[in-house]
Amino acid sequence: MAIKEETEESRRIRAVVVSMSKENPRPHRMKLEVYGEVLLRIQDSNYEEANFPDFDDQL
Repeated sequence: MAIKEETEESRRIRAVVVSMSKENPRPHRMKLEVYGEVLLRIQDSNYEEANFPDFDDQL
């Protein structure tokens, strides 16, 4: 498994997920964690639309 450099965007996403998870019940926190993981995987796959500024909002 290759080590991937964490981008500013991925750090921001993780920070949002972590901060929101502290305020929400477990099921909602799990959804946010899955959302964050899916978003990172899409961005890592070099999917063209993932580079658009508002991609994460539209997702």
